[in-house]
Amino acid sequence: MVEMGIWGDPCRKQLNEVLADDRALDGFTLMLYGGTITTDKATVGKMCSYNAYIKRVSERLESPTINEVD
Repeated sequence: MVEMGIWGDPCRKQLNEVLADDRALDGFTLMLYGGTITTDKATVGKMCSYNAYIKRVSERLESPTINEVD
């Protein structure tokens, strides 16, 4: 969707909002970097605000609930 131009500003805005939820952030991060998968900064930046995403990841890593499973 990103490379085909279907993923636009409304999608990016919605994803930015959804990433406020820890479970969504965890799942998105696993999708981007889980197992043998890796995603570059430019691609992440096409899907959401890269800086906001990195800020949320840093907050999540420092969270006392990081090791809790829902």
